[in-house]
Amino acid sequence: MLPNTPSPACDSWLGDAWNPGVASGVAYAITPDIAIREADIWHERWQALDWASTELQPVYRIPFRAALRGWGDRLKTLALQLGDRARRGELDGFHQQIDQFKRIQSANSEWLLHSTTSARREAQDLAAEFLLNRNQFFKRYDNGAFDHLARAPQADRDRFNQLIDELETCAQPRQGVQCLSQLETFALKISPTPLRRF
Repeated sequence: MLPNTPSPACDSWLGDAWNPGVASGVAYAITPDIAIREADIWHERWQALDWASTELQPVYRIPFRAALRGWGDRLKTLALQLGDRARRGELDGFHQQIDQFKRIQSANSEWLLHSTTSARREAQDLAAEFLLNRNQFFKRYDNGAFDHLARAPQADRDRFNQLIDELETCAQPRQGVQCLSQLETFALKISPTPLRRF
C-alpha cells in the first residue's frame, strides 16, 4: 500500500468550492494560503510514486519502475506550478486541477494494482511501454511541441485539451495508445501562440 497523505480537499473541509462543476475558486473565497497548502499536499502525495519505484523493486519490473519515476516527476512539477500560481493569487481553475489530480491518482492506483510481477508478462510489458511513451509525449508537450495549436479552431483546442485530460487519467494501455495517436494528429495545426492549460 502506498503512503497516502491526507488532503484537505479530499476531506471536504473547503466545502462546495471543491465540488466538480462549481465555478471559480475565487468566487468561493478560497484563499491563496489554503490553495498553497493543498498544492503542497499533492506534491507530497506524488512523491509516493518515487517511493513505489524505489522500495517495491520485487513487485514491479525495471521498465515499469522507470515509467513511475518519470510520471511522478511530471506530477510533482504540476503541483509545484499550481502552488506558484496560488502564491500569485491566480486561483481560477484551481479546483478543476485538484479534481484532475484525484482522477490521476485513481488511475495510478489501477496501474499499480494491475502491473505487478504477478500479472502476465505481456500485460506488464504493454503497461510499461505505454507509460514510457506517455512520459515522452508529455516531455514534448511541456517543452512546447504543441504550442502552435493555440490559434487552431476552438473545437480542435477543446478536443485537444480533452484528450490531454484523458491521457493523464488513462488506466488502460490500449485506450492510451489511441489517445496518443489522436493527439499527434493535432501537430499539423499551425500557430505561433502557446497554449494555456488552465
